[in-house]
Amino acid sequence: MEHKKGKKFVSGKTKDGFNVIGNPRWAIFKNKSAITKHNDPGQTKQLKGKEIYATITTCKIFEFLRQAGIPVAYIKQLSSAEFVAEKTSMIGLEVIARRFADGSYLKRCPQFKIKGPELFRFRKLIFELFLKTTDGKFVSKQGNVLIEGLTPETDDPLIIDPYNEDGIWELYHPKMPKWAEDANLDKSVFASDVLPDKVTMKGVSYEGHDRVLLAIREITLKTFLLLECAWQQLGIRLGDFKLEFGVTESGELVISDVIDNDSWRIKTWNWGELSKELFRQGKDMEDVKKAYNLVAKLVEEKFTFPKQAIVIWRGSDKDKYPDDLPEIAGVEYIDIACSGHKGTIRALNKLNEVESRYPGNAVIAALVGLSNGLGPINTAHTNLPVISVSLTGKDHPEDIASSTRMPSDVPNVTMLPSKNNNFILAALNILSLTNPAAYTYRRYRIEEQDDNMLVF
Repeated sequence: MEHKKGKKFVSGKTKDGFNVIGNPRWAIFKNKSAITKHNDPGQTKQLKGKEIYATITTCKIFEFLRQAGIPVAYIKQLSSAEFVAEKTSMIGLEVIARRFADGSYLKRCPQFKIKGPELFRFRKLIFELFLKTTDGKFVSKQGNVLIEGLTPETDDPLIIDPYNEDGIWELYHPKMPKWAEDANLDKSVFASDVLPDKVTMKGVSYEGHDRVLLAIREITLKTFLLLECAWQQLGIRLGDFKLEFGVTESGELVISDVIDNDSWRIKTWNWGELSKELFRQGKDMEDVKKAYNLVAKLVEEKFTFPKQAIVIWRGSDKDKYPDDLPEIAGVEYIDIACSGHKGTIRALNKLNEVESRYPGNAVIAALVGLSNGLGPINTAHTNLPVISVSLTGKDHPEDIASSTRMPSDVPNVTMLPSKNNNFILAALNILSLTNPAAYTYRRYRIEEQDDNMLVF
């Protein structure tokens, strides 16, 4: 389908937006070569090729997220510097997730500063909201000027307690400890003037400002975890990132705007900078360009989901197949019913098929009642992880021994069945080492188990 560029409807520092002729719900965004610093127009420079690097990074990141089920406004890449996205009603927030204490966070919380190049790591992601202001003003979704008089230093103020019950958001200096004398800006907005009353996410309705905020938080954290794992596999640390959200004409909450090398802090395993932070620190523009080029290339070539499998291997058709298996990008569930005792040759042939189809990228769960020959036989003949699940072990503990008393070179792992299929979660833990979607599914649940207090 051809997308013809119409009238420009928005012009920003780093990109322009154009209507799409014949489709009022879509827009064409064209990236620019400008790179900005500290909300200071006087420090803006032109980085040759940045428009191309930014477009590659944004498009490939959004395609990656969409594969994992994250709702995005992005539709397709149009040219080397342009992409098509659905128009949205933008929510006036900058949404931040952090794994490491860095940037403005350290200015607000200097107690997390540690010596040397290393940064303090949060075991549970930090989620923050900043009111998105322009030229010292905030205009509500109804078009009213609610906040004005902010300086370049206090633009995009921190919302200190977005979850408070009265729905009033107190605004604080974004780069100053909250206990500092001038930190409280003595300005506030109602959450209802910023957040939509209702959104949908994956067909589920979220009504009320507190519920909408929970939906924003869930998408933000899952997006961070997906990108965190993808970067980890390349030996790179994702420190923090910024997202912007919008609501489509149909009421769906989506990630809007862009995600590119201006949106995050990423560092090598030795804490070398790879993002816009290089420009903020005044590094040579050629070094900045090399970093942007490298990031775009890595995202374009490496941000994918592997082909993996969890093999649900039952001793017979009478053994119960597990219910409610989670859908994970890149992970297939393979059902095999074959006895290890009575059909050993057939079982080994089936094992060979699994190894051929998923070389080094599968976990076998042997679900067997009575004496277990299937798990140990598979374990002895493959380097794939094998988890034996003793279906009758709860009522007949003696059955467990056949899965645990192993001879040498048979590293069989044994579990008992559970209501939430812990053996599936164990399998996903293994697959998560190379699959960002599996990592996100497990890590999100792990971090949500912690209470709402700051967890170090």
